[in-house]
Amino acid sequence: MERQIAELRRSSRPQERGLPWWAALVLLIGIAVIGGLVDTIGTTAARGGFNIGIVVASVVAILTVKRSHMFPVVIAPPIVYTLAAVFQLYLRSSGLHDKKVIYDAASNYLVYGFPAIAAATAAVLIIAGFRLITRR
Repeated sequence: MERQIAELRRSSRPQERGLPWWAALVLLIGIAVIGGLVDTIGTTAARGGFNIGIVVASVVAILTVKRSHMFPVVIAPPIVYTLAAVFQLYLRSSGLHDKKVIYDAASNYLVYGFPAIAAATAAVLIIAGFRLITRR
């Protein structure tokens, strides 16, 4: 009898549409990597591919994730940006040997990347709040 009641409760809940949290994070990282590749391949004159990519990736990820799985996507933009900056810094400095160069480059990434981090985080928070209020 208890099994039947539990199965009835599970079947009465509507199925959530969307990706699980881990798939949304993979999508976010994938789109951000494409933006980083645009920066790497492009000329030195235009360096906004990764910044635009992280904002677009964050919006796409929060729109495609299940509503009950939104928290990891909400906190992901600054973490993904920081990890990408460290990875790119590691590649460009040939192994992180000169500490002065590392600190200078890391501060540049965070200072010039702050608008992208703030925009991505704000967009994700606004969309997540809207989805929670409207239950979509």
